[in-house]
Amino acid sequence: MPTPSEEKDAENLAPRWHTALLVSLIVAVALTGALLARGNTATAAVTEGANRLTDRLVTFYVPVLIVDWGLVLYVSRIGRRANALPSLLGEMPRGGRRLAVDALLALGGFAMIELSELAAAGFNLTGADAAARALPPFSLGERLAWVVFAFTAGFCEEVVYRGYLRRQLAAFLGGSSRGAAWGIALSALLFGIAHLDQGVAPALRFAGYATGLGTLAYWRKSLVPGIACHVAVDVLSGLVR
Repeated sequence: MPTPSEEKDAENLAPRWHTALLVSLIVAVALTGALLARGNTATAAVTEGANRLTDRLVTFYVPVLIVDWGLVLYVSRIGRRANALPSLLGEMPRGGRRLAVDALLALGGFAMIELSELAAAGFNLTGADAAARALPPFSLGERLAWVVFAFTAGFCEEVVYRGYLRRQLAAFLGGSSRGAAWGIALSALLFGIAHLDQGVAPALRFAGYATGLGTLAYWRKSLVPGIACHVAVDVLSGLVR
């Protein structure tokens, strides 16, 4: 007999076509972006100069923000009878103890990811292309724009991949602990594919990080520590360069 938690999850599931459409869109956009990135390695040189912030806002930041929030709208409201965002976010910290534990988990995840990135850099395994290296901000205006971008990316990507896709895929594959493992693995794979435009090596690392964040979300029944970790990693990745 399913537990009350499992029954509640089942009630909040979107239909299969809803998930299939999202997965198809993610793969199609990722492959297209990866192909386009190969032909745009001169982007970094073009965007240097006084109009760089405006150029980045128009060509990168704003389009990505629109896409990210559009995906959150899709997974939480489009084709849904009610707003599914609270369910996707999971349990929220309502007391100091849970908040402290979530903060410690976020800090631990942040430390592991940063150490992994340092190790990758030390062994020259970063593999980022020229376009990816051009993303971090330099001026004050760019840094402020980056912070907004990082908060959006951290929140939206956790909702879409760890909140929606992980649960949906797990349910479609049985809903048991084995299904949960498949949900974590496949959503992490899709997360890696979505970042192929940054290069194969970064995409593989991001898939590994996504596996850890998916496991954390499953165990904690909440996206809160994962969102905090993700946002911190994204903010630091731009501001320290």
